[in-house]
Amino acid sequence: IQRRERIISVDRTQTLDALYAKFANQQIWLPQNAKILPPIVKGVSELYSHLTASVRVVQETKGKRERAYWQRLRDDHLFHCFNYALLAHQIDTQYGAPRIF
Repeated sequence: IQRRERIISVDRTQTLDALYAKFANQQIWLPQNAKILPPIVKGVSELYSHLTASVRVVQETKGKRERAYWQRLRDDHLFHCFNYALLAHQIDTQYGAPRIF
């Protein structure tokens, strides 16, 4: 965190991994009807569609090192919104709310 410049640098893959783990471990709950909340897009809610739109890919690189990343299959904006919200919560919890103005 660079407070003066108001810059936060994080490893996107690690933060999305942490977010996914929170969903998998039921530390983040969605409404029971999350799959059918409006607006409906191709049979499921837009929220549910976005939250399931990215997949974790592990790719072998030169020297047989593995590189993990999240690949978008369709619009996943709300998945990233949850990630930003989780980051903001962690920053607030660890450092206190930043002074904006």
